[in-house]
Amino acid sequence: MLMDPTMLAIAAAGLCPLCLYIIYSDVMTMRIPNTALLLMVAIFLPTGYLGLPTEIFLYRLLYTVIAFFVGYGIYEIVTRVGIPIGSGDLKMIIASVPWLPIEYFPLYAYLMIPSVIVSISAIMLVRWALRGKTEIEWIEDPEVRTRKLRVPAGTVLGLNMILFLGIILSGALERV
Repeated sequence: MLMDPTMLAIAAAGLCPLCLYIIYSDVMTMRIPNTALLLMVAIFLPTGYLGLPTEIFLYRLLYTVIAFFVGYGIYEIVTRVGIPIGSGDLKMIIASVPWLPIEYFPLYAYLMIPSVIVSISAIMLVRWALRGKTEIEWIEDPEVRTRKLRVPAGTVLGLNMILFLGIILSGALERV
């Protein structure tokens, strides 16, 4: 079930700039600030409470808690095996969970495709523009600045959330 359109618009007014900040932060420092992720959940609490029936609101909070425990269990297993995944990326996924109605999860998953393509294309464009340079001056963290430029998952997740909110707000789903 979708949130009341007015509450969703209010939430999106806070979430979209927040997701842009998360993208910026992840590109510049390869870290997603915990305060930004807590703010994502903090925006959901009043808007979800006012914009959803109480039962749906509580279910979304419940599956956020479940996602937290399952996600950190998977994170522990994956990092012990040696697959690199950032804990900020995991926290971003968990902070996004209350915003996703279960029935729209396939749409969110499908939107990952253009989000990944745009993020990789942007990073490849930056690599092409900076070819031959050993250091990337505009990245703030000196440790990240000298590393090989990677695609931070926060860019994909932040862009995906913005696309999802845009489609929901545009009412495109109601016309289908």
